[in-house]
Amino acid sequence: RFETIEELREAIKAYWKDNYQLNENYQGGGILSLANFAAQVQDDLDNKILELAKTIKDIYPDEENLCLSGGTFLNCTSNGILDRSGLFTNIYGYPNA
Repeated sequence: RFETIEELREAIKAYWKDNYQLNENYQGGGILSLANFAAQVQDDLDNKILELAKTIKDIYPDEENLCLSGGTFLNCTSNGILDRSGLFTNIYGYPNA
């Protein structure tokens, strides 16, 4: 889709700017601006992980165990939300695939 790495970089920058209202000179916004940005990214991550878990549960409705792999699945906030969802009885996150 992208001819060069620079095109990919620009697309990523545009995505972040459009979806997270973070401009290239965010230092002027101070620590609160960065905290709001981090909170929004965390919220989006939580929603995507929960969406993934619901999709897995739809495919395997009788399954009570969920094993996910990679650093993203070691995120304590997301794992807490996933645990409290009650979708699975046992949830295991392995740190590296």
